[in-house]
Amino acid sequence: EGHKASFKDVVLRGAKIAGQISMDGASFGGTLDADSLQAGGDLFMRDARYARAVVMFFAHVGGNLDLRGATLAGLDLSGASIAADLQLGGGYKSAAWKGNKGEPGTLNLRNAHIGNLADAKDAWPAQGQLHLNGFSFNHLGGFEGETGEKRHMDWWDNWARLDPKYSPAPYAQLAAALTNAGDRDAANEIRYLGRVRERETESGFAYIWSGAVQYVAGFGIGTYTFRVLRWVLGFSLAGAALLWWTVPEARTWDKGPFKGLLWCFGASLSRLLPVIEINKEFTEFFNDPGRV
Repeated sequence: EGHKASFKDVVLRGAKIAGQISMDGASFGGTLDADSLQAGGDLFMRDARYARAVVMFFAHVGGNLDLRGATLAGLDLSGASIAADLQLGGGYKSAAWKGNKGEPGTLNLRNAHIGNLADAKDAWPAQGQLHLNGFSFNHLGGFEGETGEKRHMDWWDNWARLDPKYSPAPYAQLAAALTNAGDRDAANEIRYLGRVRERETESGFAYIWSGAVQYVAGFGIGTYTFRVLRWVLGFSLAGAALLWWTVPEARTWDKGPFKGLLWCFGASLSRLLPVIEINKEFTEFFNDPGRV
């Protein structure tokens, strides 16, 4: 019965508590104002109901902030720091983001820093109700390990897009955390998705230029850079066909049509590549295609 406490407005603004704080199962009908709260240990808010947005900007939690099973009309953690886990889900019920009338709740993590992100796929607010600008974290998964199945980077991209305003911070933090975990391929993929998202905010020549860099060289990120090989192959084949059909000397340069086609492809590739001379014959041919 000790977990059935009910409160209206509660003010913990600037409070300093050396140990842990437990609000498990409590009900808050008014505002919980914990602006600049200093908690030396864990802060448990599990299975509690918060009818109005909880204010915790610039709060410091020395342990875990556990929100699993809580129902929140909103939570403002702007500028807050959590030394260990931000527990939104995983191994227990996930946090639910809605008010008394079912309206969507908001989670504000602007400029917040946490040690570990311990969540679940269903633990986040609805589209447009999450704010991530300046949000930083060290690791994915809490002290108990990973908090769910391994997720594709498209899922994390959609997670970052829950915040309608683009910020590079979530993508950079994800890439750093994945690199620290030894998954460089996933880190490169999320970097690439971050650049795609950034391009969506551009316009004019910058949009056109970044589009060329994206589709030709994958922004120069990881294996995406090999996209350029498809363009080289395509242009070389097109150049070979052009030589074969329009330049008689190219068709007769070697004996047999198959060798002639290969020669046309090599000549086209040589013409395409800057600086590098594949074969002196190709250079001489373009300088003197009539073989005079």
